[in-house]
Amino acid sequence: MPRYYFPIKDGIILVPDDTGKELQDVEEARAEAERLAEQVRQELRRTPNLVDELRVEIRNSEDQVLGWVGLAHGESPAGN
Repeated sequence: MPRYYFPIKDGIILVPDDTGKELQDVEEARAEAERLAEQVRQELRRTPNLVDELRVEIRNSEDQVLGWVGLAHGESPAGN
């Protein structure tokens, strides 16, 4: 099963994910990123300006960005 990683970024990596999680495919990884983004949103509700700039990336074991989930604006494809 492939391993996916979910660092939280704001231009630079703020919280690296060195452990990752084994998931069936990129669709499961995207669902995991959504879950993680919602957890972070809950924790950061007191600082809405910060939330607008944060995102959870989806990376594979080769460190390629497969996509990301913005904490304020939802899902976006890699490179956006």
